[in-house]
Amino acid sequence: MIELLSLYIGALFSGVLSAMALSLLGCHLASRDQSLQSLSVSQAATVGVLLGTALLVDHHGEGAEALLPVLTGILAATIVFFVGERLVANRRAAKTNVF
Repeated sequence: MIELLSLYIGALFSGVLSAMALSLLGCHLASRDQSLQSLSVSQAATVGVLLGTALLVDHHGEGAEALLPVLTGILAATIVFFVGERLVANRRAAKTNVF
């Protein structure tokens, strides 16, 4: 049983560190009233990664590993962030409805 735990020690350690960092980021975003913006950006990143993975499998076959899903995820998140910022620039009261 302990041997199996040693396989996942890296994942557990990185998960704990990520949880601590994300909880601090969540408090910061909630205090700045940007919770919905972070949700929309993260969903756009997920769609971008899925699109990049679909393109990669379509062109290179099953099991091909590349940087394309990461790049499409970052690109989709960046586009949604800037479009969202532009849409809510003049509407301070209706930010929730826009996101």
